[in-house]
Amino acid sequence: TNGSGQGYARFIRAAPTSTSNAVTFNLATSQNIEHALTENTTVSFSGAAAGMSGVLVFTNDGTGRTVTMPANGTGIEYDAAILALTVTGIVDATANTRTVLAYYVMSAVANRIYVYARSTSTIP
Repeated sequence: TNGSGQGYARFIRAAPTSTSNAVTFNLATSQNIEHALTENTTVSFSGAAAGMSGVLVFTNDGTGRTVTMPANGTGIEYDAAILALTVTGIVDATANTRTVLAYYVMSAVANRIYVYARSTSTIP
């Protein structure tokens, strides 16, 4: 920006693919991630640093895939309502749906990713 309050920052999203039912989201290279599901997938994270924030978008294809998120307390923490969905229910497994998760990386607990919001929708 030029200091006058005008301008913007655009954060480029990453679109990692899963291999052998696993995918790692490297937050050091992109904080906004879109993952098109092509198989049942287990998610892991790397590169988290305090102060980072972003969104994770999961797009389920016409088959409907299950995503297993990391367990609460293993480098990640979930809002109580999200935690109640269990690690395999956080991402909607229904065919043709989108799940968006918002997160912030905490400094108080060793760079823990805190997932604080969840939204789901049917893809038109």
